[in-house]
Amino acid sequence: MLLSCGPTKVAVVTKEGRFDLNTTEFVCCVCKASRIASNEDYLCSGYWPSSLSNNSYFTEEDLLGMWYHLRHKTPGTSERKFIETLQEISLENNRDKEILRHHGNCKLCGRHPHSMQADAIRKLYRFASAKDRHGESLYKDPIMANDKTQLEHISKIEKKIPADKGDDVCGSSAWKAARGDSYSKRNINITGLEMMSCTHGTVVYSANLFKGETYKHTYLQHLKAYEKGTKFFCNDVICKYWPFAVKVGNLFADSNPEYKKLTQDMV
Repeated sequence: MLLSCGPTKVAVVTKEGRFDLNTTEFVCCVCKASRIASNEDYLCSGYWPSSLSNNSYFTEEDLLGMWYHLRHKTPGTSERKFIETLQEISLENNRDKEILRHHGNCKLCGRHPHSMQADAIRKLYRFASAKDRHGESLYKDPIMANDKTQLEHISKIEKKIPADKGDDVCGSSAWKAARGDSYSKRNINITGLEMMSCTHGTVVYSANLFKGETYKHTYLQHLKAYEKGTKFFCNDVICKYWPFAVKVGNLFADSNPEYKKLTQDMV
């Protein structure tokens, strides 16, 4: 039996950083028959795949053992800094430094959650007088929308649908949730946070609210859910929001045809 380079590329992370290699192929010395190594083969060799269904990204078992002991012997050690250290080692050796991290993907749902639920919390506000941290977001844009991204999204919709107070009450309820438009609160820079989670409670996307919760904010969450391959989208006033989503899809049918799919391919 001979070992040969397979047809596809894989990333392997060790204590010496990231290596971009080829998959392993087993070739018979006699009949020349061949097969690609499976996840089981890699596991037996001490390399753990990122998931059972994906064999393009592996982590060395020795590295996992090192992180286990480091985390338990020195409580409070930052996982992010540990990964950044591996990235720096890769960069110093002229290799690709990017190493996968958890970016809001539920371990049970995987990368394509079955359903998502979006809602806002008004308690996470920030006064206009508070100093801005001016720091870099820990998880970048994948888990929390950049303020500029969100404002551009809202401005884009408002060019087609002017701001209007609209009908906000669902059924006979006296409580108001999301609405077509809202107004700034005095002395408050950020009025809350809209978050979207899977059925297991893992927050997969969020965005700051600069006014109140509106359908435009919810639509951004809806769009992100669609990008993740989600089938069901839930909201506390879905009966009011859904006609809004259909309207946006129709108005942007030419420039953004994917918008219509939010209500056609999802329920």
